[in-house]
Amino acid sequence: MACGLALLVCDLSDGKEMYVEPGYSLACNIDDPEDIVTVLQWYLTHPKVLRVMGEAGRRRNLDEWNYEYQFAPVMDLLTNN
Repeated sequence: MACGLALLVCDLSDGKEMYVEPGYSLACNIDDPEDIVTVLQWYLTHPKVLRVMGEAGRRRNLDEWNYEYQFAPVMDLLTNN
């Protein structure tokens, strides 16, 4: 995601909630090779959407899913005490 690539995640509720619903990924049944191929083919036939998904994930990494943002509360505690 940090490189702006869309993901392919397992079709489980956690992955769908964290990556598919916000628009960073598509999900597939990892036990079904045909389902994996179907999703990968969809990516290949929708390059503009693929780029948008990848860029959305990259932005999320830059804005929130990074060490500086995640550890800011800890740094505040360490520097303000």
